[in-house]
Amino acid sequence: MNPRSSAAQNIFLFSLCSLIWGSTYFVITIQISQAPPLVTVFWRFVISTLIMFAYLKFTKQILKFSPQTHMWFFLQGVFNFSINYMLTYKAETFIKSGVLAIAFTTMVYFNILFSWIFFKRTVALKVIFGSLLGGLGILLIFKDDLFVTSSSNEVFGMMLGLGAALSASTGNMVSARNIQKGVGIATANTFSMFYGTLFTGAVVLISGVSFDVPINVSFISSLLYLSILGTVVAFAAYNTMIKTMGAEKAAYTTIISPILAILLSYAFEGLQLHLTMIFGIMLCLAGNILVLYKPK
Repeated sequence: MNPRSSAAQNIFLFSLCSLIWGSTYFVITIQISQAPPLVTVFWRFVISTLIMFAYLKFTKQILKFSPQTHMWFFLQGVFNFSINYMLTYKAETFIKSGVLAIAFTTMVYFNILFSWIFFKRTVALKVIFGSLLGGLGILLIFKDDLFVTSSSNEVFGMMLGLGAALSASTGNMVSARNIQKGVGIATANTFSMFYGTLFTGAVVLISGVSFDVPINVSFISSLLYLSILGTVVAFAAYNTMIKTMGAEKAAYTTIISPILAILLSYAFEGLQLHLTMIFGIMLCLAGNILVLYKPK
């Protein structure tokens, strides 16, 4: 592929990934307005897992692994494709989807911290400063809820969002370990989705919630959007970007997608963008840019 075609492909994949992930936060609200969050997460990944296994079979990928490897797949699945999403969906019952998207950007900082703890990677001063900026931004966004109105629902939603980011980052560390052991990204994600789906299904059973979901156009279409585009297509695009343009540049989707999520939340959920919140959002995004930026 010539450089011009390669650049065009990267721009397309970056835009596609950012647009899809930025819109999923709002699409989730369509799901949880009609069915319990746990159940919608379960069915989302049932569909995604089936598609991913079909892809692995079609491309003749290796499907046999040792019990120890499956244990690591299970851990990745529980944190990346179960707890993460269960907390995300539940958080959106308490706070606006756009606000959650900003809270979830803290995953970048958790990734840096855990990489330092588990993989002994050095942390630059700019990363520490960027993390502090992002933390200050989160405090400003939730300032009224934390210090003025004491709205327990919003604070609880924020804590769920931060817990989701923490779970996702933990899963990322397990994923990094699996990749280091020579397992392909698509293969690791597929088996992890499978185990994550089983774990979510077990939680649904224990909670006594029915697996039934409404059969109507809005629910089914939003479910398919999240399962196919929000999971299979977006992850495939992101994994391709990692190979073609590097993980550092691909990670900038975490800057673009929250902006779209905020705009959708403002347009359709009535999100109030007061000055303090806007400043907090800018600090979060600036912190992310500072953390992710690597000079040539």
